[in-house]
Amino acid sequence: MNSTARECCKHNPFYLEPVSRRPYCKDCFPLLIESRVRKVLRKYKMIKQGDHVAVGVSGGKDSLVLLDMLRRIIPKIKGAQLTAITIDEGIAGYREESIECAKEMAEKWEIPHIITSYKELFGHSLDEIIIKARETGISLAPCGFCGPLRRTALNVLARRIGASKLAVGHNLDDEAQTILMNMLRGDDRRFLRYHRTVEGQPLAKKGFIPRIKPLVYVSEPEIVLHATLLGINYHQTPCIYAPRAFRNKVRNFLNDLEHEHPGTMHGIVRFHDRILQISMIKTRDSEGPPELVENEPPLAESLSTCTTCGEPANGKYCNACKILNLVGMLDPEKQIRK
Repeated sequence: MNSTARECCKHNPFYLEPVSRRPYCKDCFPLLIESRVRKVLRKYKMIKQGDHVAVGVSGGKDSLVLLDMLRRIIPKIKGAQLTAITIDEGIAGYREESIECAKEMAEKWEIPHIITSYKELFGHSLDEIIIKARETGISLAPCGFCGPLRRTALNVLARRIGASKLAVGHNLDDEAQTILMNMLRGDDRRFLRYHRTVEGQPLAKKGFIPRIKPLVYVSEPEIVLHATLLGINYHQTPCIYAPRAFRNKVRNFLNDLEHEHPGTMHGIVRFHDRILQISMIKTRDSEGPPELVENEPPLAESLSTCTTCGEPANGKYCNACKILNLVGMLDPEKQIRK
C-alpha cells in the first residue's frame, strides 16, 4: 500500500483512490471528499464572506452530497448563508419521490428550502411540453427542452431569494462529459464560456446568478460512496427521459476510458482549465498574439431583454421562451419570472 497512507487507512481500507492508489478508511474517506470541495472553493474563489448561496437540490445523490458539504463549510465563512432550492419539472411518477428526499434532508439539516415548478414559472409541465412536441413532430430530445427551462428556473428562483451564488451538483464525471460534448459538437464558443470561476462569467452582471460547482473534483462513484457512508437518503431512480440523451453515449465512452486509464476525467478538466486561462489572457492582451475567440462583441454585451418575460436574452426571446415558442406553447400571460 501507499506509504503516505495513515495507519488507520492501512489497517482498515475502505476505498482505494484510483489515481494516487492511496487507501482510505471509513473515517478518512469523508475527509478526503471534504478536502477536495474546500480545495475547489479556494482555487476558483467560489464563495466569499457575506455570500448567500442557493443550492440546486433535486433530491439525487449529487445535489444532496453538495448540500451536506456546504452546510459543513458555510458556517465557517463570515456572513455566508445557505438556502436549498428545488425545481419540480412536472415528470409524473418520477419527480414526486425525489422532491420528498430533498424535503427530508433539508428538514433534517435545518436548511431553508424553497420549491417552485415549471408549471408556476412557464405555465406548463415538462410532460405537457414533451407531449406537444411529439404531436407537432419536433425531434428534439426531451433533455433538449428541459435543460434551458431548468437553467432559467434555477436562476429565477435564486434571484427571488436574493442569492449571490447558485451552487449546482455537477461532479467530475458531469464536467468532463460536458467539456467533451462541446468539443464533439464543435461548439468552441460554449467550450470557452464554460467557466468554473466567477471571474470568467461575464453574464453574472446581466441578470444571471454566478454558478459554482464545488463537486467538480469528486467523481460519481465517490459521491455514491460518500452518500451511502453518511446515510444520506437520496433518490436513485433515473429520469424517464434520460436514456435518449447524447450525454449517455459520452458518459459510457468516458467511463470505459476511466476504467482503463484512471485519471482521464481529471485530465480533461485540468486541460480545459489551462485552455480557459490562455483564452482569458489572449482576449485581454491587445498587443499579444491573435485572440482564440472570433472577433465579435462579447456575449454579455450583446444580451438584451426577452420581449415576453423580461429575462436576459440573446435576441428576441430568452432560451426558455425559445423552447416554448418552438412547440407553440409560449403565452405571455403565463410567463412568471419575477
